Amino acid sequence: FVFQDARLQKVDFYTVSSGHWAREGIDPARPASESFSSRYSLVHFTLAPGEKRIFLIRAASDTALTLEPRLYSAAAYDALEKRAALWDGGLIGGTLALAWCALLIAYFSRSVSFLVLTALCAMTALFEAADRGYTKLYLWPFAIEWSARSVTVLGCTAVLLFIVFILRISHSEKTNLPARYILFGFALLECVAAIGAAFGNLFVFSQVGVYVNALFGVFTVIIAAHLARQSTPTARIMLLVMIFSLFSFALRMVETLGSLPTALVWLKSDIHPNPVVAIIGLATNLIVLAAWINHVGKQRIAARTELADWQRTEHDR
Repeated sequence: FVFQDARLQKVDFYTVSSGHWAREGIDPARPASESFSSRYSLVHFTLAPGEKRIFLIRAASDTALTLEPRLYSAAAYDALEKRAALWDGGLIGGTLALAWCALLIAYFSRSVSFLVLTALCAMTALFEAADRGYTKLYLWPFAIEWSARSVTVLGCTAVLLFIVFILRISHSEKTNLPARYILFGFALLECVAAIGAAFGNLFVFSQVGVYVNALFGVFTVIIAAHLARQSTPTARIMLLVMIFSLFSFALRMVETLGSLPTALVWLKSDIHPNPVVAIIGLATNLIVLAAWINHVGKQRIAARTELADWQRTEHDR
C-alpha cells in the first residue's frame, strides 16, 4: 500500500495488531529503523483468505499535493519500481551525460556559457532525482525536511541558471534580446523563491515558485515567437521547444494536483512523475542545442573563409 509521492514529509500507517492500534510501514523519515528503505512511504502486509484489515493513515506535508494511495501485489510493485528505475535512469543519466559533454566543451573552448550549461544540466538532474525520491534515498536519507524543501530549491535554481544561460548566449552572439530587464526580474524572483523555500515557509514559497515558473514559461514562448519573426537563427526550433516545455510543465502541475483533464488521461503514467514526457523534453532541448552548435560552427567557418579571402587580397595588393 503505497503513497507514490516523494514530497510527502511524513506518513504514519496504523493498523490493529493483537487488539491494539500499532504503527507499521516503511517511512523514509525513519530509514535506520527498518529492514530496508524505500523512496516512497509504504506498508506491506499479507492477508489470509477472507481476512480484512483496517488502516488509519496520517500524512503530513508542507506542499500542496493530491494523495493517491495505490495497492499492489509485492511482485507488481517490484516490477513497477524496476521499470521506473530504467526510465528515470535514462532521464537523469542522459542529463548528467549532457552536463559532462558541456563541461568538456567549456574546458577546451574556455566558454563561460558552456560552464553555465554544465551547472544547469547538473541542477536539472538533481531536481529530477529529488522529485522522484532518489536523493532522499541515496544523498540525504536523514535530512527529511531538506528532502521536501530541496525539490523547490533545486527547481528554482535550475530555472535561474537557464536565465543566466540565455543572457550569456545573447551577449556572446550579440543578439538583440527583447525585454532583457524582465529576465533580470524573473531571475530575482527565482532567487527569492529558492531562498524562501530553503529557509522560510515552504508552502508559501513553493506556490510562489510554481506561479513564477509558469509565468516564465509563457514569457519564454513570447520571446521565442518574437525572435522567430525577426528570422533569428534556430528561433523556430526554440519556439517549438518552449511550447513543449510549457506544456510539459503544465501537465506535471495538473497531474500533481489531481486535476488532469479527461481528454489527457491517456498521457497519465503509472510511474510518477511521468518520465516519458520528461525524456521527450530532454530530447527536444538537445535538438535546440545541436542546432545552435551547428549555427555557431557555420559562423566560425564563414569568419575563417572571410579572413582567408582578406589575407589573399591583401597579399595580392
